[in-house]
Formats: sequence, C-alpha cells, structure tokens
Amino acid sequence: MTAPILRGDCLAGLDFSTLTQNRSGMEREMLRVDAAGRVSRSDHPRGVGHKLTHPRITVDFSEGLLELVTQPHTARQAMLDEMQELQAFVARRLPEGEFVWAPSMPPSARADEVRIADFGLSQSGRMKQVYRQGLASRYGKIMQIIAGIHYNFSFDPRFVEHMHQLLGSQLSPLECRNRLYFRLIRGFDRHAWLLPYLFGASPVAARSSLAMPSSWLLDLDAEHVYGEFATSLRMSDIGYQSPAQADLFISHRSLQDYVRELVLATRTPWPAYEQLGLREGDNWTQLSASILQIENEYYSAIRPKQITHRGERPACALHERGVSYIEVRMMDIDPFEPLGMSRATADFLEVFLLACLAHGQEDADFNQADRNNQKLAIRYGRRESLKLMRGASSIRLRDWADEFLDECAELAQRLDAVHGGQAYADAVAVQRAKWSAPDTLPSQRVLDAAAEVGYARWAGEISRSHTRQFAQAELDPATLSRLQSEVDASFAANVRLEQEQSGDLASYVEQYFQSLCGDSLASLL
Repeated sequence: MTAPILRGDCLAGLDFSTLTQNRSGMEREMLRVDAAGRVSRSDHPRGVGHKLTHPRITVDFSEGLLELVTQPHTARQAMLDEMQELQAFVARRLPEGEFVWAPSMPPSARADEVRIADFGLSQSGRMKQVYRQGLASRYGKIMQIIAGIHYNFSFDPRFVEHMHQLLGSQLSPLECRNRLYFRLIRGFDRHAWLLPYLFGASPVAARSSLAMPSSWLLDLDAEHVYGEFATSLRMSDIGYQSPAQADLFISHRSLQDYVRELVLATRTPWPAYEQLGLREGDNWTQLSASILQIENEYYSAIRPKQITHRGERPACALHERGVSYIEVRMMDIDPFEPLGMSRATADFLEVFLLACLAHGQEDADFNQADRNNQKLAIRYGRRESLKLMRGASSIRLRDWADEFLDECAELAQRLDAVHGGQAYADAVAVQRAKWSAPDTLPSQRVLDAAAEVGYARWAGEISRSHTRQFAQAELDPATLSRLQSEVDASFAANVRLEQEQSGDLASYVEQYFQSLCGDSLASLL
C-alpha cells in the first residue's frame, strides 16, 4: 500500500462516488452548573434515563458531566439534528435552576464539589466507578470535568471495497480497511495542529484548573488565566495531559502494533501509581498501578475504534474485528454554537480527514515532532510568526495552513461534484476566511468577549441562553414518546444487569484484565 491515495496520479482513477456514504457521529460532553454558576452537585437527572444503560444519554467522569452520543449518519445535518433532539430533551429535565456550561473549560471549582459518577451496583457499573476513582487519584477531579466534542468518522464501505480492488488482492478486505484507517491516522498526526488553530475555543481557564503554575499563562482577572496566543487550553498541559504518558507513543504503523503497545501500557507499572495502591481498606483507589488502568485512559488526539460488547476490552474488539471508525478527540466545544459544533465545521472535518488520508505515509509514525507541533499550535497558535517543523525544516503555521487548505478545497470540489451542491466548498471557505482574518478565530473571539464584559459574565450569559433555547425547542409527541421509551428501557436494562452481575468485583476486574481474545492477541505481547 505504497501508492499515494487521493493525490497525484491516483486522484484521476479514484471513484469519488464511493465516498458519498461516509458516516459521522458526535459525542458531546456537557457540564451541568447550578444557578450560581458552580459545578452541579445534584444527581444525574432521573428523567433522562440510567447513565450506565442508556445508549445515547450518559455521563463521563462526573455525576454532573453529561455525555450525549448520536448514532452514525451519512448526512451531517442528520447528525446535528439528532444532537439537537437530545439536547432539547435533556434541557427540559435539568434540576430547577441548572443550566449547561457552554465553554470546554469548567468554571471555578473545588475538588470536593465534583462528584464521581455512580453507575449502580452491577459489576460493570462498579468497575466504571473505580476507574473514575483512579482518574481522580492520578490527575485530580478538576481535570476530569473538562468538556469537549468527539467527532466519529467511518468510510463508506464501497470506498473500502474500491480501494481493495485498486490495491490488489494480496490484502484481505479487513486488512485493507485497517490499513486505510491507520493511514488516515498517520496523516492526522502530521496535521492535527490545524484543528486547535481553526477550532480551539478555550484560551481562558479558571485558576482552579491549574494543578501547578504555568509560566506561559497570564492573569486575566482574580479567578482566571489565559494564553496570549493560546487556542485550546483544554488540549494543553493544564488540560488532558498525563506525566506518565508524556513519553508514551503508541504506534500508528499498524493495527497489530497499536493493540500490542496499548495492552502493554496497561501491564507496565508506574512508580507513582504503585505508591497510590489499589485499595484503602474496603475502598478501591484505582483499577491497577499501570501507566494505563484500561485502554481508554490513553489521552490521544485520535483513536481507532471498534464497537465493544459489555465487559469486552477495546483492544480485544479491535484485534478481533478491526477498525470500524475513528474518533477525533481534539475538538473544543464551540461556545458560540448552541450545539457545540456548526454544520460547516462538521462538513470541513470530513474533508480534513480525507486530506489526512492522502498524506498518511507508510514509513511514518506518531513522534515527538508531531506532538511538539500540536503543543505549539495549542499554546501559541495565533502568533503570526509561529513556526512548526515539517520534516527537517521549519515552516510558518500560517503558510502550512494555507497550503493544506488549498488541498482541502480541491477535495471539497470533487466531493461536491458527486454529492451535488457546494456544502464542502463552502465549509472550506469558512475556514479560509478565518485564516484571512485571524481575529475571527474562536479563541480570539472568546478573548474579545472576555475583554468586553468579563469572562465569567460572558460564559454564564451564553450558557444560560443556549440552555433556554434548547428547553424551549419544540419536540413533537412522537419524538418525546420515543425518547421516553428509551429512558424506561434503560432502567429496565440496568435492573437486569444488576441481577446478572452480583458477584465479587475483584474477580470481575481480574477476569477483565486476563481477557486477551485467545492466543492470537496473546502472541503479540
């Protein structure tokens, strides 16, 4: 699989009509806050279902950190419509006076205000809670209530079949699909810096989010700090970062390498975590003392994914059934968009990922240069003179972005030709307009709003406005009935699960870690 894909000579031979059924999905985290703008300490609203067994409405780390998950859609507007439906349903069922915090970075908070999510008495629910206790023990609770949007993408199956025919029969269809996704991931590694530059919307953070002083941050007011040229503090070293993972580079060369190294990270002890221990009396401190408790703790900007069965390890699902989709984890919530993401952004992300596929070199792997480029774009992305490393030479971020947006525009035209209309071209044009006028970048708009009325006031007002908008949005009776049926079904499913899983948690956890999908995965280790 050494020939270029989507570029050069191969571009003319590619049937773009095989890309019309690509699928997209969203996972949006939303922090509940009380009437005073403090992190909510109330229970997960019962009216939205059971957090463990509801397929679309759950929580992340905290009892107050909602997570809404759409199904995969071939039309991005359908994806956004489903997210609109879910947010409207949830907004009607928030406790009195509560609203949803619009920015990614949480408001000022104390650790004792953050309640770790309680998933019930089933073994799988208790394991989820212990995992979150481990996150709190390792990183602190405040880091864990940072919110973001994960964008999920999968290829049109016809595209995979088409590429299999182009690449020859020496590969199985499954191996071809896996290689395509990992090629996309390697291209993403090279160009991920573009996403915080264009979409980063968290240049401000509450002081309570700082685990330690950061010399590159400045005082905004008594409660907040900011980065003068920062784009996404959520993705910076005060956001989702881990000292134990600082030198952890899980390979993106192949599915086999990725799975092997990910599993090994769950088996490699880390001295600081060993000191924490696994239990204090009858209370669990963490699931294990390894670099990663479980595979999901790996804080990567992008993940290859396969749908897992209950109790199944993600690595096993990938090893057994291959990559089903990829999850992009770098997107801040856009506080200016009630849904957290606009249609233009969703359209652009599809173009961006296909452009990354075109750049996924076979002899490359995720490395320190990629990580440094992301770090620079996150801390200093709006500095006009900022340079990144491209190979052995440096290039201005803005110049590299200019080139890459040109490639995206070419791809957008070809996608529009088979889809009809000009949605993709328009989406790229929106990003080009940001490049031409950096003062319109979301990170700069947030700083401008903070300068005008104060950050806390602005964040509170826009958060209340979005929540009211969803609470007042119309939901037809059939939709409400269907959503209520999902709520009722989730409680019934949890009752069954608690009846089925009533044994010893330690045995359940041990069995989980010992599961390796048979000899084929074990042989990789």
